[in-house]
Amino acid sequence: MPRIETQGLSEDYRTATGSFDSLDRGDLSTAELLDILRLIAPLRTPDEAENCPPTVNTMLMKGSYTCFYGDGGVIRCTDSRQEEMTPEEAVKIMSGEMSIEEFDISKGFKPRSNGIKWIGLLSIIAVVFAGILTIV
Repeated sequence: MPRIETQGLSEDYRTATGSFDSLDRGDLSTAELLDILRLIAPLRTPDEAENCPPTVNTMLMKGSYTCFYGDGGVIRCTDSRQEEMTPEEAVKIMSGEMSIEEFDISKGFKPRSNGIKWIGLLSIIAVVFAGILTIV
């Protein structure tokens, strides 16, 4: 059961308040989470500047929150390349049934490359190439 907190939402999840204050909502079943996401999907961020969108935050990886927010009929995820998803797809990610990477791939996005691996590989190639040049 995912543990969530919300921002920018009223206690009953039906109104976008724009508040950045976090409300701990505790551990929820996937059915409860789906109900909440269906309620927030049609909400929009209040028009005033500096408002928080109606957001459900959950910790998918230890120490790192992932934000899912309502935007006029869809759920958006700040960590997804696809970004736009249905409440049902968001619940699969939040419950651990599917990773964000798997979701993105299912929508036609290539997996993110690991830049650190490429930097390491290119560094090794540069050292080898420099060694060859010093021999010649």
